[in-house]
This record gives sequence, structure tokens and C-alpha cells, in this order.
Amino acid sequence: HYKFDFKKVGFVYNTPLLNFDLLDTCQHLVNCIHHKIFNQNDNFGSILIFLPGIGEIYQLKDQMESGDILHRIIDELLIIAIHSNSTDVEQREAFAKIYNKRKIILATNIAESSITIPDVDYVIDFCLVKESTINPYSHREMLRLAWASRANCDQRAGRTGRVKQGYVFRLVEKNFY
Repeated sequence: HYKFDFKKVGFVYNTPLLNFDLLDTCQHLVNCIHHKIFNQNDNFGSILIFLPGIGEIYQLKDQMESGDILHRIIDELLIIAIHSNSTDVEQREAFAKIYNKRKIILATNIAESSITIPDVDYVIDFCLVKESTINPYSHREMLRLAWASRANCDQRAGRTGRVKQGYVFRLVEKNFY
């Protein structure tokens, strides 16, 4: 069993962060889900993972495909990125019924409400977003990492459990949420 220590990564309520330890925790969770730790009747239900931006999506995708944590099961996974610049092929893959592989859909908040993927049984939520703000020094618009609102997190949780029981894992301390 894998237990994550939020204090180890310096979890601070007013400082949103996404670091290697949290990305590793997400991969351990995917591994546990795939090995039916939470649901013995699971039949390759898809996992929807909410990340704050495109850069974080591809960082996790690269770690999943080339790292040590999922290397034994990587051939049983189909990792798909969904964001504002996704290709039509990637979008169709997210909605397609895939047999003998588990879909891992890495998505920005675009998947909160605008799309519904019917076979999502699990949601992993980092509870983070990128929000637009003005840099006070350069007076230019920039994206800043921020905590997602509770309403956003609840909307994300609603992406699972549409046709059967679903599971939601939020990668923040329970007291913080």
C-alpha cells in the first residue's frame, strides 16, 4: 500500500503546487486502480485525471510512459491528452470504447462540464487550475497556478458515476478540501 505524506512535499494551503511527488502519487493511484484495489468488479473503467494545464499534462504523460512506477502495466494503458489544442483523433480516442486497455485521460478543466465521457469510473483531481492574471510589473496577461474552487472540484467529481458507482480521489488534504 502507498501512503502519501502531504507534509513531505511542503503542502501549504495558500500555495498551490504540483511537483514530482504529487505526480508520482497520481501514478501510484493509477497502479492501485488498475490492480483492482478499490473495485474488484472493475472492467477497465477509464480514469480521468484533472491537471491545471497543457504543460502538466505532457509532463505526467511522459512520466507515465517512461517512468518506473507504471512500467509493468504501461502496455495495458492508453494515455490520452484532452485540452484546448487536442486533435480530433485525440478527442475521438477519449470517447471511443477501448477493449483490453484502460483509458487514462489527462485533461484540463475543459473536461469539467463541456464533455462527458461515459466510461469514466475514476476521477483523480489535483484540485488545481491555471487562471489568467495581470503581471503587476510587466502589465501583461499571464497564467498563474491556483486552487480550483470547491464548485469546480464538485463538477469534476460529477464526471464519474454516470452509469455505475464511481470513485473520486482528490490530491489535497481532507481538511483543506
